[in-house]
Amino acid sequence: MQDFIETQRTDSEYDQWFRRQVQIGIDDADAGNVIPAEEAEAEFAALRATALRNLPRSARSLPLHKR
Repeated sequence: MQDFIETQRTDSEYDQWFRRQVQIGIDDADAGNVIPAEEAEAEFAALRATALRNLPRSARSLPLHKR
């Protein structure tokens, strides 16, 4: 029974934390504090390219989703 109660408490705390994080995101978006999708995509494309360059040659031939 104690495990059940602890799980309920932990779940409730997580739910409250998650809802706060969602509200922070909504507030940021409403205030215009967002990154355009094209900018985010370009940034992560550069990060992926750097990561690929840093991989050992043998790992580069493994299939990847959208190079």
